Amino acid sequence: MRKLLDQLVSSHTFPLPGILVEAQLDRKIETVLRQLVAQGIDLRQTEVDWQKVWTESRPDAEKDVRGSLILERIAEREKIEVSDEEMDELIREMARERQETAAALKTRLTQEGSLDKINSSRRTQKALEFIYHNAKITRKKLESSTGSEL
Repeated sequence: MRKLLDQLVSSHTFPLPGILVEAQLDRKIETVLRQLVAQGIDLRQTEVDWQKVWTESRPDAEKDVRGSLILERIAEREKIEVSDEEMDELIREMARERQETAAALKTRLTQEGSLDKINSSRRTQKALEFIYHNAKITRKKLESSTGSEL
């Protein structure tokens, strides 16, 4: 499905809100920082050019934002929603993985403001699944330099 999303993103160009791209960049950098800390790396001792990392991460962040906006628009147009039952099941699955009760996890996620993010993520995933199941896939014929079909 990643290829499908990549195709959607590459075929739709439109201006992106800078604030969304920068927020996505911040999340990407934050993820890198967490990974480094998890590996036991002291960030004060590293010689990383964070400006370079930020600049090099920008195209991926733009792609992520563009994909999210496309999927959000599709979800709106197709009236794709996440039901309370689906959210409850997602929370139960997450609770099992984390070995805690669903009620405790839901309370914590609510306090952290993460439930809306989980709902939005599931909604865009459903939009991508909708596209996948309703797409008309065509294959292009490739021709070699001699003109014959491969």
